[in-house]
Formats: sequence, structure tokens, C-alpha cells
Amino acid sequence: MTQLFSELPEWLDPELWAEFLKQRKLLKKPMTEYAQKLMLKRLDQFRLQGQNPIAILQESLIRGWTGVFKLKPDQQRDVVDEMYDQGYRLTLGQRQGEA
Repeated sequence: MTQLFSELPEWLDPELWAEFLKQRKLLKKPMTEYAQKLMLKRLDQFRLQGQNPIAILQESLIRGWTGVFKLKPDQQRDVVDEMYDQGYRLTLGQRQGEA
């Protein structure tokens, strides 16, 4: 399995990131630690622009994408609604009830 980047930001769910890396490996496009750092930087830039990085990763997983892209308003709403149904707190990407 591709090793997790050692310094994940607090706003990112480590389980979701691990699943993204696993999917990339299954698609025969594993990420180096440096590539992970760049991808996390891009997600943070999107986050600072008002996008939800958790929803972006979810959409990438659902669609089988190897990259991350800004969501259109309707995509963000659909993914957010699905995540609430699954019990995620979107601010930290944690399931409800976890600290």
C-alpha cells in the first residue's frame, strides 16, 4: 500500500485520504510522498477558496479520478448531502461523535 504522507492537515479525514491513495494504486497511478504534498496543497488552496476538500475527495473517489478538481455548486451540494447521510462532520471530516 502507498504510504500515507506523514503530516496530514487537521481538516482532512485520514481514512478518506488512505482510500484515495488506495484507489490511485489500484488505477496503477500511485503517489509519491512529494506528489501527496502537492495534492494536499491543491486541496488546501481549494479549501481557502470556499470549497470543501472532503467533498472534493469524495467526488474524485466516486468518479474514479486520479486528481482533485473544484466542484461545481450542484456537485458540492450532492456530495455534501450524501456525506451528512453517512454522518460526517464536514468541518473536520470526522464522523459524528468522534473528537
